[in-house]
Amino acid sequence: RVPMASPETETQDTPHTGPASRHVLFAGSAVGGQEAPMLEGRLYVPADGMLHPGVVLLHANPAGGGNMDMRVMRALEEALIVGGFATLRYNSRGVGGSTGTISRTQGARLVTPEGEPETEDVGAALAFLGMQDGVDDNRLALVGHSFGARIALAYLAKHLDEPGVQAVVCVGLPVGWRDLSHLGRWPRPKLFVTGERDDFCPPEALVEFVSGLPEPSNVVILKNTGHFFEGRERDLAAVVAAFLGQTLQ
Repeated sequence: RVPMASPETETQDTPHTGPASRHVLFAGSAVGGQEAPMLEGRLYVPADGMLHPGVVLLHANPAGGGNMDMRVMRALEEALIVGGFATLRYNSRGVGGSTGTISRTQGARLVTPEGEPETEDVGAALAFLGMQDGVDDNRLALVGHSFGARIALAYLAKHLDEPGVQAVVCVGLPVGWRDLSHLGRWPRPKLFVTGERDDFCPPEALVEFVSGLPEPSNVVILKNTGHFFEGRERDLAAVVAAFLGQTLQ
């Protein structure tokens, strides 16, 4: 099955400014001689004087309406905060209050194959979260949805020896829509989650993709939901939080 539409499009949700996380701005990466953008995000760090693992959350296709306030992003943040993690979700360049422009291919709505500027910004987000008081920069993880999963793997493919990142979670990785066989060779713990009805990340295609990756690599398939985990956002978030709790705590 090869979908014809972008797998990473969802309408803008009502912005969420939950009581726990706070609005922040941080510098992205300077790519191709361009000035580094200022990226807006929402940051939460437990204020108990202890060091906590940190998670950077990466949203779906920015060229198709993806943003940090999507329901999947908010559910993940909530579950991780309850689980004792520090979190950072942010709008990629050109989205919401983030400056810069979305990278595109010949005017297409989809971001360039791996979205090099967006991929490099992942490193800036990890650095920003890791420098916060109360965050253990040796216990970091990336969690990406759709396009966010792609750039998480693309970043790790370029930084195989990234010292602080101990795990990655790919939600709805669009393996049924684009050849991603060049990604995923990262040797640390990896979790892949898809919905039973996800045409962009069909369970059978995801299992085949993961079968060729280095261990440890795990697959979870949630029944009765699709690419955006409609109605099962909290179930998805619980799976992710449990995996990272076992891996990073």
